[in-house]
Amino acid sequence: MVVTFEGPSLVTVVVYRVEGRAFNVNERGLPMDLDKVVMVPYQPEYAERTVKMWRDSKHEAIGQKEIHSFDNHVHFLNHTLAEGFQVELALVDDKVVGMVAYNESEINQLYIHTGYQGVGIGERLLNRAKVQSTGVLRLYI
Repeated sequence: MVVTFEGPSLVTVVVYRVEGRAFNVNERGLPMDLDKVVMVPYQPEYAERTVKMWRDSKHEAIGQKEIHSFDNHVHFLNHTLAEGFQVELALVDDKVVGMVAYNESEINQLYIHTGYQGVGIGERLLNRAKVQSTGVLRLYI
């Protein structure tokens, strides 16, 4: 299946206010202060944390265990993915909670920690990819 994003997309985000501050609410109804989410370019120092989040999220979301070893997955991230795509991470208190790997026409990987889904982190990562795109992005799923 191919999902194609063309032009602006519509994303609904639930927001509520606590003591005058706006918070997004994840699917579990928990508030998430998006000001705590920091977007950074991938660096190898984040490799093991990124791969752990990636594997855990994939398993929790679709029930599929990774067929490759943890070390092979780290190698894939550090060499194949990082050499062929722009890789960016979403961090909360230095914890990897999301990642996207993209180029000007394709999103190769997009994973959000299951505990942080539904609060706008994926949207922020997608928007970073859109800015660098040629106007059309493909995500193969």
